Amino acid sequence: MCRKFWQDQRGSVLTVEFLLIAVLVLVLAFGGLDYWLVQAEMQQAEHLKNYYLDRMRVEGYLSSADEADMLDRFADAGFTVTGIEGPRESQGDPRVLRNVLDPTTSEVYLRVEAAPEVKPFLMGRLLGQGSSDFTIRVAGRALSERVDP
Repeated sequence: MCRKFWQDQRGSVLTVEFLLIAVLVLVLAFGGLDYWLVQAEMQQAEHLKNYYLDRMRVEGYLSSADEADMLDRFADAGFTVTGIEGPRESQGDPRVLRNVLDPTTSEVYLRVEAAPEVKPFLMGRLLGQGSSDFTIRVAGRALSERVDP
């Protein structure tokens, strides 16, 4: 009888240890997968931003056609754009022209805030943002190559 008591106790201890280790392994596995998904989304947004920043460098601002195309491409990639900053034709901003005497006045910039359709599970919370208002912000600057209006 004493022997059966110890076997039951050992079995329950092993079950508790297994459950603790299984939970830890699952959290680490989902955390790694979630981190990878967030990084992939950020990389997609960064690539789209770079493409349209290059277009801005040639045009001197973000044209209305490029802005509409950018919004469509972000939507196709699974994002909802919540904000755009930079010189834009749709806002009536003038073109930024190249100035070889003062290159700092020749800078075009683009900042895009986008909310992904798929919200992060764990890593977004660890980064300090709740999963309901998780946004990705990408920004960049370049020198305008536009010479004449």
